[in-house]
Amino acid sequence: MTIAFARRLGTVAAAAHLGVHPQTLHRWRREGTGPTHYRLGPGKIVYRLEDLEAWAEARRVVPGQGASASLGSSESE
Repeated sequence: MTIAFARRLGTVAAAAHLGVHPQTLHRWRREGTGPTHYRLGPGKIVYRLEDLEAWAEARRVVPGQGASASLGSSESE
């Protein structure tokens, strides 16, 4: 798979796109909870715009459905 380089963002731009601080993205990467990313070398992290938008959409909360329903929690848990 090749990265669509015209549609990739570095950490600062990706954080701005999501409306969070770049350090928040760093913490999410460390915790394994953030958007899919590519590590292209020491200190070189990039995000595809499509991955950022898909990650954010998966966290969409619809009023009246509760947070667990919008995060895809199964009822069998």
